[in-house]
Amino acid sequence: MESHALAVSAEHNKLVVGTPPRTISARSLAGPAGLNNCEDEGFQDKIAGKHVAVTKRYVATAGPVLDTRLESAGFRLAPIHDQLWDSAPH
Repeated sequence: MESHALAVSAEHNKLVVGTPPRTISARSLAGPAGLNNCEDEGFQDKIAGKHVAVTKRYVATAGPVLDTRLESAGFRLAPIHDQLWDSAPH
């Protein structure tokens, strides 16, 4: 849910969709508030059908949010990695 909230808050980050390309806000791609998984209710297929293109403007503004999310994922995965490494035959 935190990722969803961040996606919605990135409303000012513009993406480009369709042919011919048109600007669309990240809010319109974030999905319904109760969405827990991109596969829920075929949401992933809906997004794929929009032919989203990432612009330099989007990368510049969304990059810091992505960095934070990847860092958080690393912290969550580190203990699992350590357990696997410790249990592996050496």
